[in-house]
Amino acid sequence: MTDIAPPRLALQAPALALAALVPMIARGGMQLANRAGLCGVSDRRLKAALDLPILAQAPAEVTAGPVQTQVKALIDAGDWQGLCETIRGWDLARAATPHGQRKARLAAGAVLASVAPEIIAAQAAAAPADPVAATLAGLAALRRGTDIDRASSLLVRFEPAEWASPLLAEAQYRLCLALPEGTADLSAAHDDWADLDARDDAVWDSHAAILLARTSLASVAAAAARAEWQTERWLGKGGYALFLLPVMESAPALWDRIDPERLAAAVLDLARHRHKDQGAVNRIARDWHRLGIVAPGPWRALLRTSYRQLLEESLNTLIPAVWGVPDLTARRRIADAFTPELRAGARLRATPAGLTLCDRSAA
Repeated sequence: MTDIAPPRLALQAPALALAALVPMIARGGMQLANRAGLCGVSDRRLKAALDLPILAQAPAEVTAGPVQTQVKALIDAGDWQGLCETIRGWDLARAATPHGQRKARLAAGAVLASVAPEIIAAQAAAAPADPVAATLAGLAALRRGTDIDRASSLLVRFEPAEWASPLLAEAQYRLCLALPEGTADLSAAHDDWADLDARDDAVWDSHAAILLARTSLASVAAAAARAEWQTERWLGKGGYALFLLPVMESAPALWDRIDPERLAAAVLDLARHRHKDQGAVNRIARDWHRLGIVAPGPWRALLRTSYRQLLEESLNTLIPAVWGVPDLTARRRIADAFTPELRAGARLRATPAGLTLCDRSAA
């Protein structure tokens, strides 16, 4: 969430938990490095054995240029009514860039970045019945960090469901984050946002980490189950993985609270539904590979098996930049799932669906 910056809050885990996390991450990194040669083949052989497209960089995830240009033109023209009507239209339509970024959020971020808070507040005062103007002014007050009461008075004036406004629902969720813990129902605010636009990944990006810092492992597990049914129409069972993947590595105790087999099935479903976005598939594969190394021993075999299935069903392009490692290291992490066959001389080839094995004589 970079376009509408949340208020500065103490969302970090307790210092003790964070201190315990550092050595765990370090051990995970060392294990990743030590497993780089698992395939047992030379770099030259590895390149020949993996016949799949390589992208140097992931496609841009935020295509904000046209939105920012349109917003800037309206601001420069002094057409605040037109600006609010444009944002309102995008919000109602859940309009998005090719990579799923909501145009209303991008537009609000552009306004907050380029217009003084006092001007935004004055425009809201001049149009008290406009929910977009109030939302922009409320977000501007939240960004200041010292105007929480002012933000609250602006944002609670309108009901997100009544106005069918995910942008307003998100703003109210961020207001709950800014209030002292226990004074607002964060989960209810999140549900309101999800009910209005569950297809927006931003709804799920950070909520698990926030719950982890503020509540309990049981609350995180329950919210993951809720995310599954809230997104089932678009992701099948994948919402369970969409919610949990960002926090599993930093919260190993969650393995005792969730169903690992359910998570593995959800990861596969999420990758299938994101197949057209190979940047997303690479991220899912990267995270699942890492979890296969640091997960509790009883579950590692399950993760290895499902990791291979994910590659076979959904990955047809390798993007090393997503993995955060050099080309050859990324190749080895793919080859890791097919070690016996590659040692025997087989090759991996990309198909429109995913990776498939073929013998060494295949052209």
